[in-house]
Amino acid sequence: RAAAGALGLELRLRPRWDDDAVAGLVGADPDTHPITAVIDLGGPR
Repeated sequence: RAAAGALGLELRLRPRWDDDAVAGLVGADPDTHPITAVIDLGGPR
């Protein structure tokens, strides 16, 4: 939140996401590096 505010970006938490899809996009193994939060920083609404 502090970084987004300092950069003038709006922040929105995502309450639901597809673990496998997000892990695939960032190259993470969900068994060893689970996705625990997803946020939007700026961008179109």
